[in-house]
Amino acid sequence: MLTASHDRVDDSIARIGRSGARLQRSLDALRRSRYRLQPIAGGATPSVSDLASRSIVVIEENIDNLDVVAAFLRGCGAHVFAAQCVDVALQYLSVSAVDVIMTDVSVLRLGAPAFVDRVRSIPRHVTTPILAVTGWTAKDVHPVECGFSAFMQKPVDLDRLAAELLRLARDGAPVSARVAS
Repeated sequence: MLTASHDRVDDSIARIGRSGARLQRSLDALRRSRYRLQPIAGGATPSVSDLASRSIVVIEENIDNLDVVAAFLRGCGAHVFAAQCVDVALQYLSVSAVDVIMTDVSVLRLGAPAFVDRVRSIPRHVTTPILAVTGWTAKDVHPVECGFSAFMQKPVDLDRLAAELLRLARDGAPVSARVAS
């Protein structure tokens, strides 16, 4: 694993701390999770300040991963609904509008295409962007064929994740999936 600069790590930890979440639990979860803080090529750090006006649903069955992502995104100012199972997320989506849906592919017991179809059957989410995040490769997941708006492979850098969620929230659902590296 590449190590991040102290400033980036400190900034990310500060974001988690500002979220009001249990800081120690979040830090412990970060150490165990498949989400990382890695240097970005060229040293550029994306600005994520616009997440303050965004609503994001995160579906992840691994509680450590869910805690880390939710705390980080809340620390970036986003409103986050965190769910460990698809049924809870779909119930929330049936009554709430959100800017982006992020899901771990492994939690989709009904299958990725069926999940996307269920989301698209909810009138307010016909075009809501859906980001697939998984340890599997794009070749294994086939994000375009499944209907995902974008794809990221774990381990995922948190700053890149926030930047991708912001891009999806701004751009809406693109016609074809974009594989983020």
